[in-house]
Amino acid sequence: MRNIYFKSGLGDETYGPPFIFDEENDVPTLDSAMQEAREGVFSSVDALLSKTGIDPSSIDVVIVTCGSFSPFPSLSSLIVNHYNLRPDVKTFNLSGMGCSSGVLSIDFAARMLRSSEKVQNALVVITESITLNWYSGDNRSMLVTNCIFRVGCTAAMLTNDPTRRRVAKMQLVDSLRTHHGADDRSYRAAFQEEDENGFTGVALTKDLIRVAGVNLTQHITLLAPRVLPLSQLASYAYSAVTSALRSRAGESKPKPAVPDFTTAFQHMCIHTGGKAVIEQVGRVLRLSDEVTEPARMTLNRFGNTSSSLVFYELAYFEAKERVKKGDTMWMIAFGTGFKVGSLVWKWLQDSSQEIDNPWNDSIDSYPLEAWPVNDLLVAETDDEETDNLDRNEVLEDFYKLFKSGGSLPQESDLGEGLKEAEIGKEGRENVNVEYYEPKPGDLVVGVVVSGNENKLDVNVGADLIGTMLTKEVLPLYHKEMNYMLCDMEKDAEEFMVNGKVGIMNNDEAVSWEDMPGRPVVEPGTILFAEVLGRTLSGRPLLSTRRLFRRLAWHRVRQIKQLNEPIRVKITEWNTGGLLTRIEGLRAFLPKIELMNRINNYTDLKDNVGRWLYVLISRINEDTNDLILSEKDAWEMLHLREGTLLEGTVKKIFPYGAQIRIGETNRSGLLHVSKISRARIDSVSNVLAVDEKVKVLVVKSMFPDKISLSIADLESEPGLFLSNKEKVFSEAEEMAKKYRRLISPFLEKPKLEPVTTNVAIPFEDEENSLANWKWFKFETDSIPDS
Repeated sequence: MRNIYFKSGLGDETYGPPFIFDEENDVPTLDSAMQEAREGVFSSVDALLSKTGIDPSSIDVVIVTCGSFSPFPSLSSLIVNHYNLRPDVKTFNLSGMGCSSGVLSIDFAARMLRSSEKVQNALVVITESITLNWYSGDNRSMLVTNCIFRVGCTAAMLTNDPTRRRVAKMQLVDSLRTHHGADDRSYRAAFQEEDENGFTGVALTKDLIRVAGVNLTQHITLLAPRVLPLSQLASYAYSAVTSALRSRAGESKPKPAVPDFTTAFQHMCIHTGGKAVIEQVGRVLRLSDEVTEPARMTLNRFGNTSSSLVFYELAYFEAKERVKKGDTMWMIAFGTGFKVGSLVWKWLQDSSQEIDNPWNDSIDSYPLEAWPVNDLLVAETDDEETDNLDRNEVLEDFYKLFKSGGSLPQESDLGEGLKEAEIGKEGRENVNVEYYEPKPGDLVVGVVVSGNENKLDVNVGADLIGTMLTKEVLPLYHKEMNYMLCDMEKDAEEFMVNGKVGIMNNDEAVSWEDMPGRPVVEPGTILFAEVLGRTLSGRPLLSTRRLFRRLAWHRVRQIKQLNEPIRVKITEWNTGGLLTRIEGLRAFLPKIELMNRINNYTDLKDNVGRWLYVLISRINEDTNDLILSEKDAWEMLHLREGTLLEGTVKKIFPYGAQIRIGETNRSGLLHVSKISRARIDSVSNVLAVDEKVKVLVVKSMFPDKISLSIADLESEPGLFLSNKEKVFSEAEEMAKKYRRLISPFLEKPKLEPVTTNVAIPFEDEENSLANWKWFKFETDSIPDS
């Protein structure tokens, strides 16, 4: 296996499954496989949700693809459980498709989004399990998979929500999937079976490279008419027709032309199945080393991560910042069966190296100057057989482009929308009325005039009535309602305290029940909203949720400015820590910022449902980062000068004692001079290890050290030496006196104003609301009785 690995093209930094590094257990187990799956899936989805700002409750479809690991409950159920997704979410678990499943699952998600307007957000998780598919035998054809397959996972969010176009990276413009399993050699090219000793593994046949070349040729013949420019299609078709005519005339058949796909795509993510596979794709498509560079470098850095491999290539382009707005990118992958899948993307913005890009730690080392010549998986077939494949049999799709009456498909829906817009514009030309002209980003106020369970019609003073989808009406995450609502008549005293974040209860509003055909709010309701854009028919598209999200970020900035601990309820967990919500915004509490040490995933999961005091440590609205710290909150609550604490003596020193504070892992120093105001000859004479004491937090000479005192709790000098119980019984009263004495000398924190570039409504409606002057406000006069 060592020889195979050295020739594989993989570098030394690829990722293997955790069980390989477990010296005690060298046999893969279900637990180790689940650990591999959880770590990849949760970290990828967490990063995706943080990056996109999409709430888990807004996910309509979950597709998880893992070729060779299908536990029950399924991996898609694992995601539903972990992220507490809606009961009506559609879930799919795909397996058995090998390296092609990532591309095919994106195609599947796109088809679902096109099939229904109610389906807006599709989460696709693409991973593979190496653990339970590790081959323990010595069959050379099966050992290859151990050498080239590595751990990897990616998550993607596909949406048809037009309001998210401005933040989307790419637009899927075409996709194609072909299945070549009818051919026996294709079907068995990569096959899971047992060897002669009963070890299960995946055998790669000597036909694999030839099968890949033949099936790739058939696949691109179907793809080419849909993506190539007409000049390339004409040249390709002319070459094929000439070849056929010469063949019929008995002349030697010239080498068929291969379409130049670089004329259609600026960038290509080629299947990184292995060195031989990359080289075969390069031969069939006549690609230069520059074009295959991302595939070769990805194989070296990450190995064959199976279904997610083309997305690691995508990350290479982003890390190198090579892609510009408007560029097209082709992804192509092969899989067992034998399947070939293609995705064609159009970039909506320039690529950039993001903070979670997997190439961040090594991109400066790539591309490598040299890539060793490969002799792994070389098929026992000559190149001439592949190069001289008869392409005339599959040219029928090309010829129809040149037949009379042939035309490209028309986007009828778009045409109807444009016609409606044109009619509306023409009909308004004769009306001399000044309307408000909505622009994306405007903050507006509107009145609900009608609606149903799916949307509201809102008048904002524009020429057309605005549209607000029901999901854009509620400003808060609905699952927060139960613990954030406060009845001011009953719970006002509990509610009006520092650290309490919540909303006032209104029985009529929160008891509203969903009814078919009934809008979420009554006509006549006044709503504040943000303009997202326009529909195809020209109607303003509005969102209350988007506006209140701005306000939520402003409020959390104010909370951070006050620098006071707040109490939050933990709602979720992941491998990195705990999650909660503040003002409806998703907030993350890293496990390193927890007071209690985390030893395993169970420790994290046990925190779900708990209430914790936290302090906001970092805010970045642009990246949706809201980071918390329990340690900082604890220090602020318990380590202020004058705070009375209970502790346990852990160690005795000649100069004092180490006191463990409560049940935490924090300790402070009780210096010998702070034990009593009387002279002490030996610390061990007055204190013992494991003795319970009460101590007062006093000012430390060192900012990062905790200084404690018992002497300041004595009502008379030396009382601790003669009567400890009396000192501890009077401790509360003495602590209050101490705080009164030091209060004039405590520095009051200076609050700097909250700075933001975002306009905050309700402070100055006339200037902040774009349509304010289109409204006339009247006051009903009540006659005197």
